[in-house]
Amino acid sequence: MEVDNVLDIKMSKLTFFYGTVSIFYQNITYNCCPMQKSDYVLKLNDGNYLPSISEIKEAFPLSESLDTDSKEFPILNPEFTKLHYKMNNYQVYTQEFIASLTKYLSERITVYKELNSEITILEVGAGDGRLTRFLRNSFSELNEKPNFIATDNKDWEIKGDTNVADDVEKIDYKEALEKYKPTIVISCWMNVDVNWSLDFINTASVKEYILIGDVFRTAGFGAGWYLPENSGFECHKLTRNADGSRGGVIQGSMGRFDASPFNPESRTEVYSFLRLD
Repeated sequence: MEVDNVLDIKMSKLTFFYGTVSIFYQNITYNCCPMQKSDYVLKLNDGNYLPSISEIKEAFPLSESLDTDSKEFPILNPEFTKLHYKMNNYQVYTQEFIASLTKYLSERITVYKELNSEITILEVGAGDGRLTRFLRNSFSELNEKPNFIATDNKDWEIKGDTNVADDVEKIDYKEALEKYKPTIVISCWMNVDVNWSLDFINTASVKEYILIGDVFRTAGFGAGWYLPENSGFECHKLTRNADGSRGGVIQGSMGRFDASPFNPESRTEVYSFLRLD
């Protein structure tokens, strides 16, 4: 046997040994220190906390009595839905979601920069501003630096909601469209009794608008998710594969209803609407 072959075999055994030790150590760490629900709640009160899906699953483990083999998304303990309902969180932002949305937006910005060097991404109905904040932080590590603006009319303050953020401008969505003339508009869980999509379409600067949420629980009971005839836009389902199955370019999209065993049909979607001209 040649010396090189002997060394290769020894190195392979050594790599296998250390790999096994590493996996063993990681398993010990995982089993000894899982995320607890109380830890998750405390962190969630911090507007800068962005959990991974695995952290959420650790904090809200699924009852073994529930069969989830046929589910597209991990179904969690019902306490998860109750918590986010109490906190008035419709969209549950995850590291996977923000990473994939950042990648998608970065690619779109590259296209739009050929038309306009200054790109403005406007979030309307931004609530406490977490989505824009997470995206802005994510883009800080990239070359592209679009102008992120979070806006909300903040009528929910009147109802006693205390999740007020200083980085969310108090302004009506129509005024925001006129004031900032955005390239891209994002609306996350638009109220079910309104449909702003037509105003996005009729704003000349808007090259694309993105809707996030449950299709039939938002935007005029789903009306805003469908394009009117001759709108000049086309729809792309970013959370779906070409065959319609769950997947697509946006990963980790989770709403407070998605993870509930009592709402097996609820799915938080992300659709992009692109101007054709």
